[in-house]
Amino acid sequence: MDIDAFVAAHRPAWDRLEDLVRRRRQLAGAEVDELVELYQRVATHLSVVRSASTDAVLVGRLSSLVARARSAVTGAHTPAWREAVRFFTVSFPVVAYRARRWWLGATLASLVVAYVMGAWVVGNPDVQAAVGTPEEIRQLVEHDFADYYSENPAASFAGQVWVNNAWVSAQVIISAVLLGLPIPYILWQNAANGGLIGGLMTAYDKADVFWGLILPHGLLELTAVFLAAGVGLRLGWTVIDPGPRRRGEALAEQGRAVMSVALGLVVVLLISGLIEAGVTPSGLPTWARIGIGVLAEVLFLVYVVVFGRRAARAGETGDIERAPDLAPTN
Repeated sequence: MDIDAFVAAHRPAWDRLEDLVRRRRQLAGAEVDELVELYQRVATHLSVVRSASTDAVLVGRLSSLVARARSAVTGAHTPAWREAVRFFTVSFPVVAYRARRWWLGATLASLVVAYVMGAWVVGNPDVQAAVGTPEEIRQLVEHDFADYYSENPAASFAGQVWVNNAWVSAQVIISAVLLGLPIPYILWQNAANGGLIGGLMTAYDKADVFWGLILPHGLLELTAVFLAAGVGLRLGWTVIDPGPRRRGEALAEQGRAVMSVALGLVVVLLISGLIEAGVTPSGLPTWARIGIGVLAEVLFLVYVVVFGRRAARAGETGDIERAPDLAPTN
């Protein structure tokens, strides 16, 4: 079957059904009958497309249209809690999973930069001297770095950390509108600063303090930043390589999907902020604090892989369910 010809032939019926569903509360009697008839017809179209095409975008659009038409016909409405469940079990994890290669690359590149910077600082006293005087550096490694995590009340500190990290992640995602070009610089700054502080702490025999305070919350926090960078870079790359569809259509879909990550990271960074405020400066043994951070990181990665892979296999893209219906192009 020529899928393009099929779309061209039936697109008017889909558009009409879309319009009727949108105005379902103001329909006249004849329009209600038309809604029922078109719902049955488009449901048949969906069955045909599923059997003859592998285009996940087209299948998703028709599935959403048929589902909304069924809701209009039967009078059923999706409770808000189901929308929230769908977001956290489908929309957010599938976008993160589909962009896994991008944020894995961002992670590896940042780790390399941080390691090289740290080794450079440890092995070069001249670099240390350029950063500050011995007294200033000693104040940093012996007091300021550790005091940062306990100088404010836990609740207030958690709020500050949450807002700051959410803003950093949002900046990374927003940078995608510039083809993602600012993102490598943002990541480089973040990695270089981490490597610099880590190098200074190591040079002054405070490596155990550094890792004991960074790892509990830093694993999840940095994963969130790298995920934001990955989906931002993927969105920027869509401008360069939109695939088989028109550039505007591909960018619109990917942009809407990326917003799922922006919203989901608000929750992830909230958890990271709570760990940073409540666990990092706590009196727990270092192994226990790090263990909590590792557990949070593992649970998040398992969540993304399990739910994301399942949603991806079902043809989900993370796009909104009521997105404009777009025909595929060759």
